[in-house]
Amino acid sequence: MWIRILLYGIDTANGATYKIAEDVFKTLGINYKIIENEPNRS
Repeated sequence: MWIRILLYGIDTANGATYKIAEDVFKTLGINYKIIENEPNRS
């Protein structure tokens, strides 16, 4: 028997979704890890 574990890595720092990405993945029940979840202020 195989157990599959899939973890999505999300880097949202320079994108438009940095504010909502965590809520979306949490709502969908997706296993995730968010890195760099702050805008770079450029």
